[in-house]
Amino acid sequence: MHLGDLFPQELREQLSDNNLKVGSVLRFFMKDTNPPKDKRVIVVGFNDDKVLFAYVYINSEINPNMFSTPRLRNLHLPFEANGRSYLTHDSFVDCSQIKEENAQTIRDVMTDNIGVHIGDLSETDCKKVIDALKTSFRIDLKIKKKYGIV
Repeated sequence: MHLGDLFPQELREQLSDNNLKVGSVLRFFMKDTNPPKDKRVIVVGFNDDKVLFAYVYINSEINPNMFSTPRLRNLHLPFEANGRSYLTHDSFVDCSQIKEENAQTIRDVMTDNIGVHIGDLSETDCKKVIDALKTSFRIDLKIKKKYGIV
């Protein structure tokens, strides 16, 4: 049991709404990874009506099979754990793809477990991530526009 479990439902919902924003770092169970597991992600945008949100993965290493060239590996920003309380070890932000999810789905997850929100990027880090996404050759311009990245 966590302290947040003792909060009234209304307060947990408010915390969920307040913590789902660009730059939020979340940790939750991902079914689309192989194998499915808890992953850290960064919220990078919302569509116009805020029904969908976009996020990128934080990985502990760059997969050499998926990112075999220097050009592909350069789409990953190195983030040292030092000074970033949401990281337990040095990691990489994968700016090669943007994932999409229903915002209400993650709000519900965050309401049920307020521990899903594990931190926020600094302004400098947030700018680095957004700038890397803007220039990523692997992300379709339509997706970038949809989430306000360009």
